[in-house]
Amino acid sequence: MWDLRSRRARGRPLAGHTGPVSAVAALLSPGGCPLAVTGSHDGTVRVWDLATGRAVGEPLTGHRSGVYAVATLVLPDGHPVAVTGGYDGTVRVWDLRSRRALGRPLTGHEGVVYAVAVAVLPDGTPVAVSGGKDGTVRVWDLLGCRTVGDPLAEHTASVHAVVAVALPDGVPVAVTGDLDGTVLLWDLRSRRALGAPMTGHVEPVLAATTAVSVDGRPTVVTGGMDHAVRLWEVPCDAPGGPSAPGTLSALGTRPVRGAVQAVASVDSGTGRLLVIAADDLSCVALDEDRVAALTASRPG
Repeated sequence: MWDLRSRRARGRPLAGHTGPVSAVAALLSPGGCPLAVTGSHDGTVRVWDLATGRAVGEPLTGHRSGVYAVATLVLPDGHPVAVTGGYDGTVRVWDLRSRRALGRPLTGHEGVVYAVAVAVLPDGTPVAVSGGKDGTVRVWDLLGCRTVGDPLAEHTASVHAVVAVALPDGVPVAVTGDLDGTVLLWDLRSRRALGAPMTGHVEPVLAATTAVSVDGRPTVVTGGMDHAVRLWEVPCDAPGGPSAPGTLSALGTRPVRGAVQAVASVDSGTGRLLVIAADDLSCVALDEDRVAALTASRPG
């Protein structure tokens, strides 16, 4: 755990997993407790109290193999949940209060689930969005614990990155990236791709996050094996929602020293930071001004 103001480690490492940790998500519980939820190759999900630096209860078990993706959300009834995806091809929903699985595993992917994100539809339905080795993106109703519609099947390679964001007018969209380096924008209401695929990455896309807003525009950051992070503007019209076609607009690129394995946008207390982790063990934090500076390379 890192203090982003001092740029120093805070407390001791959170230890307990017996295999590599492959996914992390954070959540402020309705009671005000800051939590982290981690997934590991050991097949378990662990919950950590970030205020004390201690594990909360026993590990959550159910996945038959490694857990590769974690996302968190507070449901409309106030229950904090975690959504996980793994090597066993399932998506699972966990009640972080009772520390039990909600419903049965969500099945449909043919192969590993590499990425999950969460969003809320305009009617108030909380959903998860997952991407997997089968090249599909699937939407799941977290209240009914069932799939929403058919798989989204525009990708031609394994999907390793998924992020969901609500536009200023409340329209939920997802951005996904695959091993071909392709990035797609989806309208989660219609479950259709918006416009043409974006192909700025020249190698696999492994990570995505919502980013620091640039001039009030909703933005997404992607990172991948090409040693680069790319900043994209998510187009939207008021009041009609995302424009189509047009899709994402490239705002800029920043090279890093290694393949980008993870990106996150966080509130440092004095502003938003974009944190980038690469496979050369480096970690870069960019403030709002430095993120905005990426737009200097925007085409046109």
